[in-house]
Amino acid sequence: MNVQVNGRGRELPDNLTITGVLEELGYDERSVSVERNGQPVSASLFAELTVNDGDRVEIVKGSGDS
Repeated sequence: MNVQVNGRGRELPDNLTITGVLEELGYDERSVSVERNGQPVSASLFAELTVNDGDRVEIVKGSGDS
């Protein structure tokens, strides 16, 4: 499927959840915020919410306050 990630077209496997997208792209889901189609996604839904062909996903890394 084709998904816009941070404004760039990406070809990703079908039926991925937000967690799957983050894993495919090498992000640690504990340190990012995500929007899908302009709507914030709660981290508690990353493993449940499926990304569809044509979706727009914005991934923002956290500030790393460890």
